[in-house]
Amino acid sequence: MNKLKQIIVSLLIIASFFSCSKEDNNSEKESIENKWIVNNSTEFKSIEFDSNGNYIITKNNIASTSKTNEAEEIVVLGTYEILDTDIFLLSNFGTVKFDDSDPNHIKFSIKYEGSDTYTYDLNVTKAAEFASTPKTDLLCDNTWKFTRKVSVKDTTNLINFSKAGTCFTNFSIISSKTNLTEFGKWKWQDKEETKI
Repeated sequence: MNKLKQIIVSLLIIASFFSCSKEDNNSEKESIENKWIVNNSTEFKSIEFDSNGNYIITKNNIASTSKTNEAEEIVVLGTYEILDTDIFLLSNFGTVKFDDSDPNHIKFSIKYEGSDTYTYDLNVTKAAEFASTPKTDLLCDNTWKFTRKVSVKDTTNLINFSKAGTCFTNFSIISSKTNLTEFGKWKWQDKEETKI
């Protein structure tokens, strides 16, 4: 009888190890490096992060409207750094807390620079992306360095393309430690995917 109890206890322990490892595999974290569309705010439209530490936040300027009564866009961009697993410090903006504990309801909490509290809870979904093709994957899964026939001394130019149609360009002047970030939109101009 004692041997039977030992076998049952051993089987229960082994089963619990397997169930724990399965749970760990299913709770794989979502990458923040995407374009996120905000679903529950009239102020915020989208937030995008790239793999080089750049971010873009697109907001509606609710205070000012154009002749067509549509809100003008405000774009805030800069760099971000990881403070904790789910907390990101955005230069010239504040802090974003990333909550993907429920994959069907991903949330960003926003705390403006100088504030002690999180002011916004934004429900977000991933933006639509271009279809995966060998050339799109090659373009978007890498960071590209600009080269010129005549190099510009002391300058590094890097560009990232996202599958959501955004391109981030970083200009760095090494000697003065100056960094500039610009962004634009991109898409393939031809079916062969040779021109942007």
